[in-house]
Amino acid sequence: MTVAIQLDFDAICDQAQRNGESEALAENLFSLALLFQKNEEVRSLLTHKNLSPKEKVTIIKEIPGLKSSPIFDEVLFLLLENNKINTLQIVYDKISSLLNEKQNKMVVHVETAIPLSTEFSKKISDQLSDIFKKQIILKAFVNTDLIAGISVKLPGGKVYDYSYERLLSDFKHYLRERN
Repeated sequence: MTVAIQLDFDAICDQAQRNGESEALAENLFSLALLFQKNEEVRSLLTHKNLSPKEKVTIIKEIPGLKSSPIFDEVLFLLLENNKINTLQIVYDKISSLLNEKQNKMVVHVETAIPLSTEFSKKISDQLSDIFKKQIILKAFVNTDLIAGISVKLPGGKVYDYSYERLLSDFKHYLRERN
């Protein structure tokens, strides 16, 4: 990964933990990566050739919801200065993963057709915590494309898909093989 040349992820995570900025750093990187991906205005601003990296960081600090911190500003400045802002999602993934690992946490993404109840969310978290011996951070999303069922994505990309669509697809494949 070319961005690793400029960034020492372990040092960034250690500094964020020492300064009590771990959560804010991860949240800011996630929010900005999402904005960069989905918002043409933000993407245009961050890639604008006539603005210096320092000017861009100053403007980004004004985005509602972002919590400015020295370590976030430093990471952002380095990415901008080295024209690596397009690697923001990769940087978020790496830093988030390292921070969670250092804190014995695991982020699990769950997609369902309808919102999960608090009780069912806790049940999923507890079972995964028993299996992996880590504190589970459950990120639940409603996917309106799902008819029913659940899809669970673990770190590293492993997906357990128990959606109705996947079950129908498997059954359809089974019927085709039999004929």
